[in-house]
Amino acid sequence: SYDPNGGDGAMTPTIGESGTGVTAADNAFTRTGYTFAGWNTAKDGTGTAHQPGDALVLTKSVVVLYAQWKPITYKVRFDGNGATSGMMSDLTATYDEKKTLPANRYVKFGETFAGWNTKANGTGKAYDDLAEVQNLTTANKGTVTLYAQWVGDPYTVVFHYGDETEEQELRYGTAQALEKNTFEKTGYTFKAWTTLENGKGKSYKDGTKVTNLGGGQETTHLYA
Repeated sequence: SYDPNGGDGAMTPTIGESGTGVTAADNAFTRTGYTFAGWNTAKDGTGTAHQPGDALVLTKSVVVLYAQWKPITYKVRFDGNGATSGMMSDLTATYDEKKTLPANRYVKFGETFAGWNTKANGTGKAYDDLAEVQNLTTANKGTVTLYAQWVGDPYTVVFHYGDETEEQELRYGTAQALEKNTFEKTGYTFKAWTTLENGKGKSYKDGTKVTNLGGGQETTHLYA
């Protein structure tokens, strides 16, 4: 008879008379995360090994062959997901073996690393930096990609009109609308904001959506 030895499924015993030869059957068992590695007369693999198709002699009324299993190996790949610099090697893992993710080595301008995710948009399973992981896939020699997740660093936009100022906090990597102008000048209508006080810099209309306006600075200034 055949024992799945941790696997799943059922197999019909091979019938024969004691002292006669029979052929070891093909395996029909399955085990998640493992590949079949043959039969053995001992559960722990210390007995006599056989492969499907091997001839064996029935020396007693019931001979049990135990399935032997080999854990799959797979790779974990690290994607910078928009990183501006950095590189990381693949991590090789074995099923049922715990592995610690390596420290992140990617950098993204204006943003802070916030962990890994199985989906680039962050809607998959999340893992912290240096997290202990196990069994990320059941595909033998498969590759699992973990995508770096980023949180935009805050920066401040200071709006100027003469000696008056107002502030707005924005975040790198996120498109956000500039706050509506609240300054007033008698006899004039507001036209735009500009990056230079003399009006010759880059201009932005009221409520314009901007991304990374700070240019790497913690504070940027706009003038009415």
